[in-house]
Order: sequence, then structure tokens, then C-alpha cells
Amino acid sequence: MKKIKVAVIGTGHLGKIHARIYSQLKNVELIGICDLNTTKVRKLALELQTNYFFDYKQLIDKTDAVSIATPTNQHYKIASAFLKAKVHVMVEKPICCNLK
Repeated sequence: MKKIKVAVIGTGHLGKIHARIYSQLKNVELIGICDLNTTKVRKLALELQTNYFFDYKQLIDKTDAVSIATPTNQHYKIASAFLKAKVHVMVEKPICCNLK
């Protein structure tokens, strides 16, 4: 069975949990994690034996699905970029800051 290629955007408290779980699933390939905090993302990538990125756009054509665990004010911008590329998206709640 083909593994689902997944990435995690945001490596704060919840993003770390998402990445660890994905790295342990047998039908999933954690292809990378992304965060602006270069020290934190490099450390976690080394721990999980995956790639790290500083710009989420680098992952759009590399993944089948993405977990977005960034600050709420970034959710819509990041999620819409992946959705436009027909990538499955899971967004940590809340999905956005307002109804607009």
C-alpha cells in the first residue's frame, strides 16, 4: 500500500504532537516539518528523522496532506494555499480569527 505523504506546518506544542504521531504511523511518510523558528524545527526534524523547511510553500508540491498548527492568524493563508493545490488539510482550531 502506498504511504500517504504528510507534512506539519508549525512546531509548537500541538505541531510537535502531530509530527510525532505521523512519524509513528505505518501508512504515513512524514516528509517534513516547517517552522520559522530555525533552531526548534531543526531539532525536531533530527529527532523525528525527517526534513525541515522554513517556508510552507516549499511543501505544497511534495505532500498529499498537511497539518497546520500555526498561530490562528496564519491558518487561512496557509490552508488556502494547500487547498488550491488540492492537498488535504487539517487545521488546528480555531480555523480563523473571524467569520470573514
